[in-house]
Amino acid sequence: MITRSLPSPSELKALYPLTSSQKTFIESSRKTAKNILLKKDLRKLIVVGPCSVHDFELFLDYAKQLKMLTPEVLSSLFIVIRAYIEKPRTFPGFKGFVYQPFSQKAEDLELGLKMSRQLFIELTKLEIPISMEILEPKLFSYFDDLLTWGFIGARTSSSQIHREISSLASFPIGFKNSLDGNIDLAIQGAHFSRSPQRFFHIDDSAKLVEISSLGNPFTHIVLRGSNQGPNYDVDSLELAGVKGLEHGLKSPILIDCSHGNSQKDPAEQERTFLKSLDYLDHPNLLGLMLESHLEATSSKTDLCMDFETTKRLLKLAHSYQFSDLLA
Repeated sequence: MITRSLPSPSELKALYPLTSSQKTFIESSRKTAKNILLKKDLRKLIVVGPCSVHDFELFLDYAKQLKMLTPEVLSSLFIVIRAYIEKPRTFPGFKGFVYQPFSQKAEDLELGLKMSRQLFIELTKLEIPISMEILEPKLFSYFDDLLTWGFIGARTSSSQIHREISSLASFPIGFKNSLDGNIDLAIQGAHFSRSPQRFFHIDDSAKLVEISSLGNPFTHIVLRGSNQGPNYDVDSLELAGVKGLEHGLKSPILIDCSHGNSQKDPAEQERTFLKSLDYLDHPNLLGLMLESHLEATSSKTDLCMDFETTKRLLKLAHSYQFSDLLA
């Protein structure tokens, strides 16, 4: 066994700190996110970006194009970038940027930590709200100050550790339905995380501590389809809402247009998005998630739609939503 000391969260945060203006931006983005969940802000959430980060400069190029598009749709859509630095694997393969920041080189976890934090700082300089899937709980304290939205994936929505971490977060967290399409586990995870929890945690000094969270009232579920088929239709949306209410969960629901809702086919993802626009004004619908990159084959993991298609779809969603807001 070989061990290697890594910087603590506080050391990494000191190496790549946030400025006061960047902190203000993140605080404002989180306030907007919470207001959208509470329906105080009537815009729809759009979470968009590559399946996972695999190249620092390519991702920044994508982010800059997304930033240029944002003012055109800002009145009706709240755009949050997918900046997934970890990649859950059912089978062996690329585990994510934080493990392997250069895809042609060996894994380097220390460099991955540093470059991931640096990337998030660059995104914050651009004033782009960041979302991340929380996969490795020990990494949470390295990036918790940078996020506007978090997600718990299909493989971990039933995990007690991930539910506890979510109860600690000061930003919204979405729980995805499981790979087999079970939505009960996601609902239970979102509900669990709303309650105060006492659990073991790694603090900013990398020390194991006992922590008491206050609970996170801004949790919700994500319908991402399954291996058996999609679940983004109105009936699925209404069923998820009813089941959520049975647990006291009143949050609107995000539809992931990729994964099981498109069987990872970019063309089908576009069709899913377009069909979902027909009920964009449904009270249960929080918004939509898309997997997108500069080119349709840019991602080293799942296939993404290209940015030109993304831009066209977001402008179309804006026209639907903007007309609803004026009604």
